[in-house]
Amino acid sequence: MIKYILDSNSFIAPFNDYYRMHLFPSFWNWYNNEIVKDDRDIVVPRCVYNELEKGQDALAQWVKENVQPVIYDENQVQAVWENYAKVIAYISKGEL
Repeated sequence: MIKYILDSNSFIAPFNDYYRMHLFPSFWNWYNNEIVKDDRDIVVPRCVYNELEKGQDALAQWVKENVQPVIYDENQVQAVWENYAKVIAYISKGEL
């Protein structure tokens, strides 16, 4: 199964620009349904969750209420950071 790792902007951009909560509640309901379904394919790193839940706006509240089931604590697996270092090294060489 393919997993999609969401970054902060996966929440912030829709919230601020495209799918404001008060105008497009159906988008946020869909997002929530994707998070809670049994065969979910969404993962949110703990560092992303921590960044988002610190806010004082409706997005922070939504994240606190809905994202818990898909949090992945990247600090528990050393291989995550080893591979992250490889990706950053590759990107910094400009070989994209």
